[in-house]
Amino acid sequence: MTLTKSTTKKQNARHVIARLASHGQGIFTTADLRQILPAQSEGQFRTEISRLIEEGILERARRSLYVNRRSGCGREGFILEEMAVVIRRGFVNYLSLESVLSEYGAISQIMLDRITVMTTGPRGEFRTQWGVIEFTHTARDPETIRPILLYDDRRSLPLVRPPVALRDLRRVGRNVDMVDMEEYYDILEEYGFADDPAAIPWN
Repeated sequence: MTLTKSTTKKQNARHVIARLASHGQGIFTTADLRQILPAQSEGQFRTEISRLIEEGILERARRSLYVNRRSGCGREGFILEEMAVVIRRGFVNYLSLESVLSEYGAISQIMLDRITVMTTGPRGEFRTQWGVIEFTHTARDPETIRPILLYDDRRSLPLVRPPVALRDLRRVGRNVDMVDMEEYYDILEEYGFADDPAAIPWN
């Protein structure tokens, strides 16, 4: 069988997406896909995206954001964090505010379908079929942020200690009444944060 130029392009696109998936990249923006599917008119590009969705290779998370579920993306339950990294690519991003305080148990509300992310990029809220990603801007120098970040090999986003999350919460003017302060201080003792001052000072 002789492959047409169009067929070859389709196979190349699928090969590139599969190769990226094998390296752990399962989230794509429209700009990413334009690089994978170059030299196409707008109509051809949109048609090819629709085909990739119909074939189950891509899944639309929201406008201009796509997921390759074959990559194993989100298998640990952190798909929103993986999306956040891609949406604010090039900026320093970290999990903080209600997400961290909820994860440690300092607030009673369990956040299953929303993450709160501090970013050196623009603020914004992104709704997807998996939940909501809320970005809150910080004007702090990235070099003062990086030393306080905690990393987990399972996750795409770093996070911060509860004292930093609480100070971020106060600094951006969020509701701190939801924080159970008695539980919060117990958590500081339990996890060894009681004598570990937050790296971001009050202001």
